[in-house]
Amino acid sequence: MLPARELLLMGWVVLVAGLVLAFANGANDNMKGVATLYGSGSLSYRACLAVATLSTAVGSLSCVIVAPKLVAAFSAKGLVPDAALTPAFLAAVALAAALTVLAATWMGLPISTTHALIGGLVGAGFVAAGPQLALSSLGSVFLLPLLLSPIASVGLAAGIYLAGRTVRRRTGIEAETGLYIQQTAIAAPAGELRARYVGSIMGISAHAIVTTAHVASASLVGLARGFNDTPKILGLLVGSAVLTPASGAVAITVMMGAGGLIASGRVAETLARKITPMNEGQGLAGNFATSFLVVAASRLGLPVSTTHVATGSIFGVGLAANEARWAAIHPILLAWVATLPLGALLAAILISLPWS
Repeated sequence: MLPARELLLMGWVVLVAGLVLAFANGANDNMKGVATLYGSGSLSYRACLAVATLSTAVGSLSCVIVAPKLVAAFSAKGLVPDAALTPAFLAAVALAAALTVLAATWMGLPISTTHALIGGLVGAGFVAAGPQLALSSLGSVFLLPLLLSPIASVGLAAGIYLAGRTVRRRTGIEAETGLYIQQTAIAAPAGELRARYVGSIMGISAHAIVTTAHVASASLVGLARGFNDTPKILGLLVGSAVLTPASGAVAITVMMGAGGLIASGRVAETLARKITPMNEGQGLAGNFATSFLVVAASRLGLPVSTTHVATGSIFGVGLAANEARWAAIHPILLAWVATLPLGALLAAILISLPWS
């Protein structure tokens, strides 16, 4: 048992590690809700950032009320014995996940903070608890939702898009292609061909209706991401005894916003432009599928990956429109496979250092 002074110091180490993870999460995840807005040319990159930052902040600050089960799920209770839940354990998990996510962000690859955290829990748990590591608890609580959610998002997004396209055609709304100027995240503004809906519904421009619904759906995804991602990091911070759950949620919200504002450009380009070309209707379908699945999972306490759901939805729309770019999906899938073992390896190394 560490003296009280050393416990407090390690608590602050856990806090710093958790905030670094929150920054990394914002950098990799912030644009996932609004990638369809950016890719379809609905809003500029800066406007997309604003929508993502504000909507995620609302969800993040509400997570203590909306998703308390996720906070408990990522506290590592039940995975390792209580005696192994030391500040060093929590700090190793948070830092390992943060390093994993930051590396992927630098490469422009959207990966799952959830997978990185689970990898960290397993790696640190293996070193700290050995044979007492309760891997069986991961099955129903973590692995099943994580495996099924991207498959569900592909199917749901494709179905919503095809249904919406059928309704559009039957109501006589046409998609007219024209040249539009698009501000990019990492390059100068460029001209691109974009589809614009021509026609009206009850005297209101069809394009305006779709655009408004698209922005609303992107905001809902950001809200859902705040519900789903913040509790996972908060679950680690509550063990630091430095911040209360409420103040921890505020600190995480600030750092997630900072990460998104500073370093989300490369992942934004991958999601918005490389997986499939998108128009307003396709983006709207993808966002509705993502927000529905993530909000439902958050309420049920299921730790799905917002990344996998959002990427799956975008890919599902691309498949339905016969425009999916398989070459862009391969490196993303490889990164997904590598996330958990890399997080586990880093956490095992970190907890083995002579700081505990």
